[in-house]
Amino acid sequence: MVLETDESDGSFLKFHPDVAVVTNIDNDHLGAYGDKFSNLVGAFAQFSQQCAERSGLIVGCGDDREVARIVQALPRHVLYGQEASNQVQMCYDVRNNTAIVAREGMEQPFAMERGDEKSYLNAVAACLACEAAGLPFADTLPILKGFPGMERRMQLLTDHDGTVVLTDHADHPTEIRATLQAVSVRYPGRPLTLVLQPHRFSRVSTCLEEYGPALVGVSRIVLLDIFPAGETAERPKELNKMLRESVKAAVGGSLAPQMPVHQMLDVLRVSATPDDVVLFMGPGDVNKLGLRFCGLLTSDNTVQCETAASLEGRIQQEND
Repeated sequence: MVLETDESDGSFLKFHPDVAVVTNIDNDHLGAYGDKFSNLVGAFAQFSQQCAERSGLIVGCGDDREVARIVQALPRHVLYGQEASNQVQMCYDVRNNTAIVAREGMEQPFAMERGDEKSYLNAVAACLACEAAGLPFADTLPILKGFPGMERRMQLLTDHDGTVVLTDHADHPTEIRATLQAVSVRYPGRPLTLVLQPHRFSRVSTCLEEYGPALVGVSRIVLLDIFPAGETAERPKELNKMLRESVKAAVGGSLAPQMPVHQMLDVLRVSATPDDVVLFMGPGDVNKLGLRFCGLLTSDNTVQCETAASLEGRIQQEND
């Protein structure tokens, strides 16, 4: 049995795996851990110990300081990552979007048709897990060359007359930054419009000042209201305003003004060029907006609203 689990509600502690892969520990989902990062780290340590108690192998990304500290303390472990201190080192070449995997003095070239930095790291981790199950590492790595990717992870919704529309599940600023870097590798030099729907009031409150820096370099950013995902907040409007101000301070004129969703979608359609990449991002219902936008982009059934020129005028007014 192979499964994916995470720390969002603590339920990953119900599992006692024979092989465990721990990729990173982020300052996220702290509400389930008494709002303390140390408690979250402790939960990952417990999860890893539960694997060790079964004489299992812990595969950890040594680039993450907390992961490295936890994993190194266990009897059966292997650390992978980009830093030279890892037992298995992945050297990523962003120019060619290829990698070299170095281990015990041996180097193995590796290329993925739809790869990016994080995909290569995840591929190494997956192959190490397969190795623990008895499959030779050198044999499994090439199999992932044609890995098509996952649903809602830089998933292509349409490529209409050269305008590429993607959807992605990223929510935490660290994940957002990594995804944007991957998009820039897959579509180098192309203007990117990001429609971002932040996820959960608790995450935004914890990471408020991290969103803006993660978005620097994006050509145009449409920031939607926070998707609550069942949470409540005392002052949701104030939190949305604070996030918007923080993002604007970091990205300046790249942040588009607020407008009703139907207007925003049609403005994006009007302004789309054959070189544009439009990315709808977030775990909430923003994917539905991406599908609606594809419908507008590929048909003539549009609503009457502002033109792209008026949008640029509003952006200029907000920045004056």
